[in-house]
Amino acid sequence: MTVDHSNPIYCLDADALINIQMYYPEALKQLNRYAKDGKVVIPEGVYREICRKSDRLNTMVQAWHEKHSAVIRLDTPTLRVELARMEGSYGEKINLGKQRRKGFWSSRSGKLSADSQVVAVCKINKYIAVSNVSKAKRCSSSS
Repeated sequence: MTVDHSNPIYCLDADALINIQMYYPEALKQLNRYAKDGKVVIPEGVYREICRKSDRLNTMVQAWHEKHSAVIRLDTPTLRVELARMEGSYGEKINLGKQRRKGFWSSRSGKLSADSQVVAVCKINKYIAVSNVSKAKRCSSSS
């Protein structure tokens, strides 16, 4: 797969969407245009997380799913294998040298969080992760 860095695709986590709505509501129209143009996607776990509430964000991501195919399903073998590998390796704790840090499941939502889905989707598809987590970065096959 050739990556076109001049036309990147961004994969958002739930916290990023919630914070955009909360602090930059005027940006939601542009975010909708990006979803329509295929420049913004969310994994199905983020979709389900956002749909737990009845609000404008819920309505917006439902439209992304129904009208723009901006919800990435984790139904390919490659994504499933990568997600299982990541959650098995980084679910509870992460060892960085001699330091032991919180893993994906230590987020506010715990095991219901879709953080690992965002990273897996980005890694496999060469997308850019958008998150409030300071460890988010452009994913590559060497990550």
